[in-house]
Amino acid sequence: PICKYVHQDMKQWVAHLLSRPGVETLIELSRNVGHSTEEIGDIHNSHAIQSLSGPDGKPFLVSNSEELWLIFSLCVDGFNAFGKRIGGGPGSVTGIYMACLSLPIEERFKPENMYLVGVVPGPHKPSEDEINHFL
Repeated sequence: PICKYVHQDMKQWVAHLLSRPGVETLIELSRNVGHSTEEIGDIHNSHAIQSLSGPDGKPFLVSNSEELWLIFSLCVDGFNAFGKRIGGGPGSVTGIYMACLSLPIEERFKPENMYLVGVVPGPHKPSEDEINHFL
């Protein structure tokens, strides 16, 4: 059977995120967090992020004031839509979502700042091969 895959457009979501008052300022402040060799309290301080290069060959997090470069993490999680009731049948639904790591750590996982990429319908959890088609 054919199942409907529900998703939202990322460009529209990013436009909505950036249209909210103060969001661009939060991203700019978060981007200016310095690199620490001692303790990594945020992904911005990690060697992996600090060593990313942009298309111009310069460090990704360093851009001119006219550009806003964003970093996202991809998350996939499934849950039983019917709960864990006795005698309840399987009803797995899988959500695919992204967090904007360019926001400060205390803001990035708030529901209003999370991007719901799509919902993979059940009734069963998709296999690794099946989930790759959605990604």
